[in-house]
Amino acid sequence: MTIINRSIFGRKVAAAVAGGPSARLLVLGHSHVAGQGSGSSGGLIGAALTGFVEKLTTSFARYSLTAQRTGWMGEYNTSIDGTNINTFDTRVGFGVGWASHPSNNVLGGRHIWQPGTTPGKGYLTYQPGFSFNGLNIWYPLSPGLSANVGVYLDNTLYTSLNQNGSSNALVGTNLSIGASRSLLTVKENGGVGPAFWNGVEFIPVTLPNIAITVAGGRGQTSTMFADGSTPWSPLAGLAAFTADLVVLYVMTNDLLTNGLVSAFKRNLWSLAVTSVVRGNCIIVVDPPATGADAFINGTYEVYAESAKSVASQLGCGFADTREIFSRSWDRANADGLMNSAAHPDDTGHAYIADMIAAQAMKFIN
Repeated sequence: MTIINRSIFGRKVAAAVAGGPSARLLVLGHSHVAGQGSGSSGGLIGAALTGFVEKLTTSFARYSLTAQRTGWMGEYNTSIDGTNINTFDTRVGFGVGWASHPSNNVLGGRHIWQPGTTPGKGYLTYQPGFSFNGLNIWYPLSPGLSANVGVYLDNTLYTSLNQNGSSNALVGTNLSIGASRSLLTVKENGGVGPAFWNGVEFIPVTLPNIAITVAGGRGQTSTMFADGSTPWSPLAGLAAFTADLVVLYVMTNDLLTNGLVSAFKRNLWSLAVTSVVRGNCIIVVDPPATGADAFINGTYEVYAESAKSVASQLGCGFADTREIFSRSWDRANADGLMNSAAHPDDTGHAYIADMIAAQAMKFIN
């Protein structure tokens, strides 16, 4: 295919097609982004493997581009209902002592952490399902954190991280590991301070044209996504990730909690500005939900117009899923596109993936 280099993402994809590094796409949002409602279970079990972000691989293939899910940020905010990440995404495992942090809000949910005093400490495990020879990792620095966090590749210690900083900071580090590996594990080895983990992006041995990372915080609102109160808050994490294209999918939970339109627009603007300073951006209008007056009293439409306004002012792509789902949950449900009151089913997720891929192509062609 011929790619005209009109945008940041377009240039990166062109370079990738020519044999260079992958163009990097980050999808930020709530439970839809995390995959909830997709797959045969229609619930949480394995949903992270079947959501619309995973289905982007098929959607981009229609344009003769290879795409692959390569990254995880946060822990999907699985602790919102006590769900273990192992159930939601079987590629990630919590060994003894690892858990979702009870309060820290980061890009993609919450910190994953392991207290240093945990007896018989186990491993945080990522088995991405492909061979990799490089990693981008993110973790915090703060006084009192572990000075010895082991990073293991195929069960062999590769390096150790000192997270005991003199002040608070978010660190992003690239590891070019050379040999092909298939397993990443992390463990606190110092026996004193706790270990913290923000996320990881794997660099596959066989590079896709587009490398996709998920930051899916279940139950989160735009206020939580736009939080910049600490160096590792979501807004700081979004800036640090420096994606070539960011998809912002952040509307539903604001509507379900009767959030102010003015707050939604302000938060969306912060997220979009942070994205376009470094790359390109697509803003999504979420499908309809039921059980909240905001979806039937006109507020949904006002939200959508606010999102369209932000997209227009900042040159973002605009994916309005109402074109597929309609403006009515009853209609979308009757058409077999909804799994629950607020989540698309597997077919709905596939349509969303196609719509986002089509918007992304506007930055390429």
